[in-house]
Amino acid sequence: MEKPEIWCQLQGAIIQFFQIGSFGWVLCIALSLYLTIVKNRTFNLDITWFFKFFHIGVWAFAALDVGLAFYLKAFGNANTGETLSWCWIKAGADAVKMELYFAPFLLVLVFNIAIYLRVSRTIVKVVKNPALRGRATHRMLLYMLVFIFCIGTGAINRIQSWATGRPLFWLHVCDAIASPSQGFLNCLVYGMNKQLRTKWKDVLSCRGRNYSSSSGRLEANPGDDYRFGGKDPLIRSVNVDSNEED
Repeated sequence: MEKPEIWCQLQGAIIQFFQIGSFGWVLCIALSLYLTIVKNRTFNLDITWFFKFFHIGVWAFAALDVGLAFYLKAFGNANTGETLSWCWIKAGADAVKMELYFAPFLLVLVFNIAIYLRVSRTIVKVVKNPALRGRATHRMLLYMLVFIFCIGTGAINRIQSWATGRPLFWLHVCDAIASPSQGFLNCLVYGMNKQLRTKWKDVLSCRGRNYSSSSGRLEANPGDDYRFGGKDPLIRSVNVDSNEED
């Protein structure tokens, strides 16, 4: 059954808005790593100061992208075959897809590759512990793999549908699984370091050394900042080694 046009356009706009927003947050993760490891910024002062600008930049760009798509009347039925019907950028609006979806995707991909190569070089240069250095460069690779898996799967699906005119059901299933999992996978790679895992165990077991029986909650140590893995041994080691070289 055909969806009313206004609801189809709204669904397409929501998909586009948060998809472009996810590109922006992947870029922000890369910038945070660059500022922390290469520029040796501190989380408590410098990085958190950038958070408001991350929000403004990401959501403003996503809104601009969606606004342009609305202006071009690009949202609607994206069906390119006979068996699947879904709402996004209209079938046949290939130029709009390239300009408003694939171009941002490729720009973020190239930018992130450049940032992660730069960060990896810094890690190899300043981290003295071979085990820690290997773990750090491995995490750099995981960042890129998560982005390529989550966004690349959808890109392959859309390119295949556009090129052949016959969408493949299994590709749509992969796209439906990969794309929504990006935030969760980024959380696992970026935030679940050893210190955070220990804190979670303390919270769940209610017997951590900082657990307060009177307040019924886990008390943080002075100076602890676990946002973006602020006490991650990777970041701490890079910063300490960098300071020792100065």
